[in-house]
Amino acid sequence: MFKKIIPAACLLTWAVSANGAEVQGVVDQLQKSYDHIQSIEANFEQTYRSKRFDEKINRGKLAIVKPGKMRWDYREPKGKVLVSNGKEILLYDPEDHQALVTPQPAQSDLPVALAFLWGGAKLTDKFTVSLKGEKKTEDKQETTLRCLPKEPIPNVKEVFLTVRSGEPMLVVASRVIDSLEGESEIRFTDIRVNPSIENRRFEFKPPKNTPIVSMPSLNVKP
Repeated sequence: MFKKIIPAACLLTWAVSANGAEVQGVVDQLQKSYDHIQSIEANFEQTYRSKRFDEKINRGKLAIVKPGKMRWDYREPKGKVLVSNGKEILLYDPEDHQALVTPQPAQSDLPVALAFLWGGAKLTDKFTVSLKGEKKTEDKQETTLRCLPKEPIPNVKEVFLTVRSGEPMLVVASRVIDSLEGESEIRFTDIRVNPSIENRRFEFKPPKNTPIVSMPSLNVKP
């Protein structure tokens, strides 16, 4: 009996080790790619799903420049803007008829997805990462990573990152599951790496007579 069990146990150990090595290889390559990326432009489609509310889809364009500058221009809902100039974050939504402004938090206080894209966080510092799945799309390989917080993170139960092989390796989708089983998924398309983006892109003035409300903090969630 032992002669049959031991090889099986060894095979299982090898499989776990191989999977761990594969995940670490993907994480290392992904981290290396984003460490060398200084700016990104992309289209995005964001989907909110919840047991309590109907599905909601937002679309628009994203621009990011390190360190700490980003801008989300929404086509749906039209006119909504979330922008950070490195010092403060402004959220303008025409439906609310106001703009909310807050000091930009330190990189360590940002949601992990934003901090990672800005190069201010390493996945393995805050998450235990495992392999969720793989698939082929055209001539690229896509790998989905499951990220479980090592310590509690408000409103985050788990995070899934879908990364596409290549040079550089890129995040093409993210999905965040919250404590109430709601989820926010963002897919990125037409990704441009290291485009030239002027600083004035990250300065935004709401329409005239828009009330501007200062907030101690915002739920920075595009």
